[in-house]
Amino acid sequence: MAHDIRALVSILNIELRQSFRSTLRRVSFPVAAGLGAFTAVYPLGNLVSISFLAAFCCAGLGIALTMKRGAWFSRLAVWFSVGLVWGAGSVLAANSGKFPDALYSWQITSLSGWSIKDARKTASGNTALDVAVSSLACRQEGVEVQMEFPRLKTTNKAANMSTHDERRPQRHGFSERGFNALLIIDAEPDIAAGDLFTAQRPNLIAADNAMFFIRRDDFSSLGPVSRLAVLRKSARKTFQDIIRRISGRAFPLADALLLGIRNDLDANVTAWFRDSGCAHILALSGQHLSILCSLISFIIAKTMKKPKLAGWLSLFFAILFVGIAGFSPSLLRALLMFGIGAVTAALDRPQPPLAILSLAFLLALLFQPAESKSLGFMLSYLAMIGLIVFSEPLGLFISNFSIPDVLAKVLTASVSALCATSLVSVTTFGRLPLIGIITSALAGPVLLAFMWLLLAGSVICSFLPPLACLFIPIHEYLASMLLAIMKTGALVPALSAEKEPGRAVICTGIVLICLFVYAYPLLEYAFFEARQGHKKKPP
Repeated sequence: MAHDIRALVSILNIELRQSFRSTLRRVSFPVAAGLGAFTAVYPLGNLVSISFLAAFCCAGLGIALTMKRGAWFSRLAVWFSVGLVWGAGSVLAANSGKFPDALYSWQITSLSGWSIKDARKTASGNTALDVAVSSLACRQEGVEVQMEFPRLKTTNKAANMSTHDERRPQRHGFSERGFNALLIIDAEPDIAAGDLFTAQRPNLIAADNAMFFIRRDDFSSLGPVSRLAVLRKSARKTFQDIIRRISGRAFPLADALLLGIRNDLDANVTAWFRDSGCAHILALSGQHLSILCSLISFIIAKTMKKPKLAGWLSLFFAILFVGIAGFSPSLLRALLMFGIGAVTAALDRPQPPLAILSLAFLLALLFQPAESKSLGFMLSYLAMIGLIVFSEPLGLFISNFSIPDVLAKVLTASVSALCATSLVSVTTFGRLPLIGIITSALAGPVLLAFMWLLLAGSVICSFLPPLACLFIPIHEYLASMLLAIMKTGALVPALSAEKEPGRAVICTGIVLICLFVYAYPLLEYAFFEARQGHKKKPP
């Protein structure tokens, strides 16, 4: 017995070493850069100087290994250092848009700028609006100062205040491009990304994230900042009107699934999706983009008989759709992955999914550095990592049970994404709705049919408006099916822990399950080799 255990441990040790080496060999340079950027943004965070020091050390290690003929590992070290520098630069860019410390002691009397996201309705009925501040007025002890960004023109409105007055906000306390803020307005202004605004008497609620409360009478929308913003706002409104015409009572849900607008969605419906573990369905993501693009690609490929043209037209449609719906972190990630995959395939240099995800992560840090710490950004990339890393070993594990292939694939995708995102979800919300595995699997086909019919109905009824009456009952029926699944799933209690020790236990259990599933093929092979060796042993 002891000999068998020693043999099993020896075989398992050899297999683990070989698996680790083969995995390390499969790490491409984009993945190494992505890991470096991830290290700089999350574990190190605001310790930018340490990130740069670590990048310098990794680059030196890479050069030293090159001299010892370790070319492959040295390149990984160099690319990891590049990722560290990239991530540190993203952190600096994100911090440059924070509320200036120099304004803490001043009373802000007015704000002006433009919106960087579409307005959204909060749970309390107010409107939340992310903006970039281009000018502000503040005062202190009878002194009024007007500031304009990005050149930071400071106008002194007090005759007795000199340029070197200590009460005056100093130039070094501000970024050249101003700062970003979150406005909470007790109204429902029709304002989209790219609209100019002005706000009087803003009330600073939280200085850490520059959150201001503004009354409806003190807020004014001045219209789009550019012609492109005008075109986007017009296209968005037109598309929304078409959706309203063909969806009937299902319009709030259809509006949320196609355009990400949840202003008309009932609070109970949002709670059903959240409690059933399907909150990601209401957030526009790669799942929605893939559903829409697959329909476009299928139609073009069948009608024109040109698969390559179908791929490029699908990419164009994806860019158009994301431009209308808004560049949320999850949609931008899906669009970047789609574009990188199309370009690398066209150049005859196809990349593995993890390399494409790493490149998309690096580009997202470049385009949206301030979003890197948002929950939607992290959950989107973690879900994709789970699908890429855990799908294969989890599929092998599920294949041992008598489950149909279609259901097995759906369960594999749901469990892989849940395992990867659960650590963040549990530590943030203290709950893990395991029923989400089942509700996601059941809602998938209904969601697919609902979104395909919405898109097809929008195109058809744009040219033939009288046909809208044919689509309304179908859309209402599919919406009722989807809501029934969510409502039933919300009745199942979630695994919850309000205190930190309980959350740590749940996270530890999730990690152990993931390790077991990932190591299951190795364990199975080690047991097989141990049994074979025992059979061959002479009597």
